[in-house]
Amino acid sequence: MFPSDEDALEFLKDYDLDEARVKLLKELGRILEVAEIHARNGDLLKAVEMLTASSHDIDHARPAIEYLLTGLRRDLTLRVPSTPSPIVPKLLKLGDRLNKSAMTEEEIAEASSSHPFDQRVSPYHLQLAMFKAIQRADRASLRTLAKKFIKTGNDPTALLCLDHFFSSPLKLINLSFVEIQASLSLYLDYVSLLNKFGRDKSLAEGSNHQRLFGFQVLGEDRYLAPKHTLVHEKLTSQSGTSGKSVDGYRCSHDELSWGIAQVISGRIRGRTEIQNSACRDVHGFSPCLYWLVQKRCNPPEEKGPCPFQHIQLEQPNVDWYHARLRLILLQFQILNSARYYDWGATKYVPAHPMRNVCGYSLNVKLLAWDVVLSTSPTIPEARIIRKS
Repeated sequence: MFPSDEDALEFLKDYDLDEARVKLLKELGRILEVAEIHARNGDLLKAVEMLTASSHDIDHARPAIEYLLTGLRRDLTLRVPSTPSPIVPKLLKLGDRLNKSAMTEEEIAEASSSHPFDQRVSPYHLQLAMFKAIQRADRASLRTLAKKFIKTGNDPTALLCLDHFFSSPLKLINLSFVEIQASLSLYLDYVSLLNKFGRDKSLAEGSNHQRLFGFQVLGEDRYLAPKHTLVHEKLTSQSGTSGKSVDGYRCSHDELSWGIAQVISGRIRGRTEIQNSACRDVHGFSPCLYWLVQKRCNPPEEKGPCPFQHIQLEQPNVDWYHARLRLILLQFQILNSARYYDWGATKYVPAHPMRNVCGYSLNVKLLAWDVVLSTSPTIPEARIIRKS
């Protein structure tokens, strides 16, 4: 019927007969083109399955890794309160197949480095490990991976990691000062990354933003926020001229930019409110003065149990006070970065200990007060008074 296979393929393409075209391409052994058609039609799972059927082919591995990571990022964006797509476990299984294939680590690294999101700083096995950790809610692995991504400068992947890590409240009670400080420092990194993206003037542009927030580009000034995304949640709660659809919310560039900005600001405030609450009952943040001074605490029965921490220390010393001060000042830095000004009298306490057992060194007090003033946006004139 056709002079050649190419003529037949051209005919099938012109009339959008993808099913027949796929069948012919398979017969001709042109797997890359078959996978490309599946991916273009949105079936990334089938595209990866086709490409991973061959265990040792770097030309197949490159697009396989690209489709695999794109599929995972499509369903595992900034944390949403819904169950991920059933496709995710299947993609992860195919990812393992790539890792365990006859390809060497160097070949896998070479193939994965071409993926634009990685920017040659997050090898394929780390990307895959992150998605596995997200799927299993493995917070220990997410924490470790986030530090690696931060160190290599891969901000989008680090933010995705930390967003899933901080989806559960921090459990700081009974941790040591060093452990608490490490957790607060990581949270400060999280807020800093959110702020960095929030300051970006092109939120609705670029592949990094698209993968993080899960939106899709439909055409000129037309975008889709899929149903499972946080941006969809924000846009549907806000009345507008753009319409809802079965697959999500269709919107303009300005609407999408507004929605992403709202997601970021809401994330910072909501998560910081939870984080700040987690610090209220932590050893060192709110010690019981009666217990520290008198080694006993007998609150009136009508007030219930003592709301402060009974710290088991033989003799509170300067080192203990300095450690406590560092924690409090680090929390000030977090609240300032998040613009969450629920500080109240907490600022006054570390700078003016109520008793010498809590630290009553003039130098320590002045140091604390200097740092407190330097982090406060509400009393800039106090810095001048302090220096005079």
